[in-house]
Amino acid sequence: MNFQSLINKLEKSTNFKTFKSKNKDAQLVAGFFIFDFKDKREEATLDYQVGKEKEQEIATFNMQDINFAFKKEKILDKTKSLSPLFKEIKLQPTELKAMIQIQLKEHKIKNKLEKVIAVLSQDKKLNEPVWNLTIMCDGFVILLARMSAISEKVLKFEKKNLFNFIKPMPKK
Repeated sequence: MNFQSLINKLEKSTNFKTFKSKNKDAQLVAGFFIFDFKDKREEATLDYQVGKEKEQEIATFNMQDINFAFKKEKILDKTKSLSPLFKEIKLQPTELKAMIQIQLKEHKIKNKLEKVIAVLSQDKKLNEPVWNLTIMCDGFVILLARMSAISEKVLKFEKKNLFNFIKPMPKK
């Protein structure tokens, strides 16, 4: 799955052309991917920001839908604006698994890779697209990673445990 070819496929569709004719200001702001290696399943959506500042919405196109159906949702946190995404990237969605496997070896993590949630968005500070990854392995191991989609450099890779995300119940 090449990112640019996904965009091209979507932008050639009748549904997208109709959407774009009604939303001329629409800009690609994110790609969202789920790779479920355990159940051998993949999902992908492309997100376009539409509207003016106070009326901004995200139109999410489901890439599994043959007609590229989309739904619009209001942006709740308007304090964080999204930047248009560079469409040309080097690190492709299909290459993420291999990059993660390398990091697992380097960090001596022997747990089996089960699922990856990958979000491609524009990093304002770096001024380049970055993969934000939530990686789930067996044994309740969760890894958080950031990788440059241009240089393929690993910007962050940290191991968490499911129990890091669970808050204990307050004592009575």
